[in-house]
Amino acid sequence: MAYNVTKVFFSPGGTCARVADLISKNISEDSKTINLLTAPPENELQFGANDVLIVALPVFIGRIPAKTLSLLNMLKGNGAYAIISAVYGNRAYDDALLELSDILQGNGFTIAGASAIIAAHSMFPRVAKGRPDKSDVTKIDEFAKKAFEIVKRKEQGRISVPGNRPYKELTNKKLPIALKTSNECNDCKACAKICPENAIPIENPRITDATKGNNCTACIYVCPQRARKFGGLGYTIISAIFRRMCTKRLEPEFFYI
Repeated sequence: MAYNVTKVFFSPGGTCARVADLISKNISEDSKTINLLTAPPENELQFGANDVLIVALPVFIGRIPAKTLSLLNMLKGNGAYAIISAVYGNRAYDDALLELSDILQGNGFTIAGASAIIAAHSMFPRVAKGRPDKSDVTKIDEFAKKAFEIVKRKEQGRISVPGNRPYKELTNKKLPIALKTSNECNDCKACAKICPENAIPIENPRITDATKGNNCTACIYVCPQRARKFGGLGYTIISAIFRRMCTKRLEPEFFYI
């Protein structure tokens, strides 16, 4: 039986897109893409028995990005299978994988496999630098193949993954961290166009409204001039503390139906 594979990701720094690609290539050479950051769906999308959805989302303070909640609810499974990943920066994924599985199972998907993948931290990139590495990729490949075998056998049931209900509370509390724009900025406005929170005014992309932004780092990674970065005393202190807390190498975790 041939399956239609669709990759769904929210990937400010590109890692979730890479994880989705790594999984999908073990299933099909041809896949569709739903980029929740740059081209989110505007209407409900219906899937069915011949579909496999691959979803990779980052972990933001122990939860999946709030911006993705309503978008994920536009995806209707109707019995389709999903293979899901929460991608996090070597601290913890807390309730993110559970939240993602709950949403998709509630929308009619059967989750064949779920994974928690370690990646370089988006805000503190010296933490887990170079991850996913060669060892991680080998494990992701094995995970994808095992999960797809479950799909082909048409196994049914609800997947069980770590996490707590109620989920970790979403907070509006902001870290004392500032986004800086250097003189290399040429006002191309790429950052303003990609910001999911509209925190960067198109008329003056050199500034960031900290009350709106969520530090997703999309503006940093999209900048062709590398003109945006975190800085300031607060960032220096918090970065050093975070690196000390997260020096131990964590390994990917995998769960199956």
